Amino acid sequence: MDFEVWENPATGRSPVGDFIENQENNVQVDIYDKLELYEKYSFQFLQQSEHIKPFKFKSFTLWEIRFILRKIKYRIFSIIIKDTFFLIHAFIKKSPKTPKKEIKVAEERAKYILNG
Repeated sequence: MDFEVWENPATGRSPVGDFIENQENNVQVDIYDKLELYEKYSFQFLQQSEHIKPFKFKSFTLWEIRFILRKIKYRIFSIIIKDTFFLIHAFIKKSPKTPKKEIKVAEERAKYILNG
């Protein structure tokens, strides 16, 4: 699977890129290393692992990419278009359940991308 960091054409900014750049340098490297590692696996393998989780909506599925670095839970939401994970929203998970506001942000970005 390929990963691509989505850039909002309206702002020229990448929400996920900005999130990663706001982390400490060693965490930035670890996040990119983790994504590179996941790129080497097949989608089927990732689906069967604990590394991604689907959030199904009526017309699309959001994929939550999950990993822990230095005891901190990082989450990156993505959508799949033509065998590419487009990374659209990232956050640090602080509660047992994924916060609804984080899902809503990712859902709105996915709709924006898919509906042009």
